[in-house]
Amino acid sequence: ANGCYDTGQQYAVNGEPTGAPVYDANAVPARVWVATKGGWVYALDASNIASLLVSVGLAAYFKNGGVLDEQRNFVVGSDTPTPGLYAFDGTGQVWSYTTIGATTSDIVSDVASRSFYVGANDGKVYAFNASTRDLRWSAILSPTPSGVFQPAVGGGLVVASLSTGVFAFDVADGTPRWSNIVDVGGFFQQGPVMAVTPSVAIFTGNATGKVSRLSAQGQLLWQFTVQDPSSQSQGALGQRRFYFPAGQTMYAIDTGGAEPL
Repeated sequence: ANGCYDTGQQYAVNGEPTGAPVYDANAVPARVWVATKGGWVYALDASNIASLLVSVGLAAYFKNGGVLDEQRNFVVGSDTPTPGLYAFDGTGQVWSYTTIGATTSDIVSDVASRSFYVGANDGKVYAFNASTRDLRWSAILSPTPSGVFQPAVGGGLVVASLSTGVFAFDVADGTPRWSNIVDVGGFFQQGPVMAVTPSVAIFTGNATGKVSRLSAQGQLLWQFTVQDPSSQSQGALGQRRFYFPAGQTMYAIDTGGAEPL
């Protein structure tokens, strides 16, 4: 049920929260946005989390993380029974886009292209204008319905994966740039991770335990096999290292080679 558990520390929401909370420091007062699998969206006072600013309940199933658009609206994706994207401000729902499959990834915001990107279960990745929320383009990864994992953006590319491989599109208009299905091994569990400094490097892991580094042109540079691929989460990049959890082991892989550190 909705309500406060104790002053300033906890707020009970309707349904399991999904994705990471989104903090808006520029709102007055500063607020934290969160969506739940029960179909609720909340904005809570960041200085007193027990203070509710906005709550909206929809016949929706929010299951991935959201972002703020350039108007400081909270945008989040939904699964059935009402698949699509929804935006909320301090008064409630202000926008929806429902001509899309159920979203299957967190929404990714990119300042350079002034857009946000999301994968859906119709085998497509979608790009939206971060100011107007108009659809800029959509691109097909698979002609048959298939969930697209969280895309990565950088170096003029939008890179996304589904269970069969990794695909890259031009950030400007969604034109296909390359795909890699054979080298990387297929059956992915998470979206790719991309670094663009000093050069584009793309890292991804699959259910067979292969961690691959690809070039900006989609060429396989190296591959490393983890010992226990049974459970994986998306990796993270640090200085010269790609951190990748698999099974009960945390790997730190040198980004220039394939030796675990």
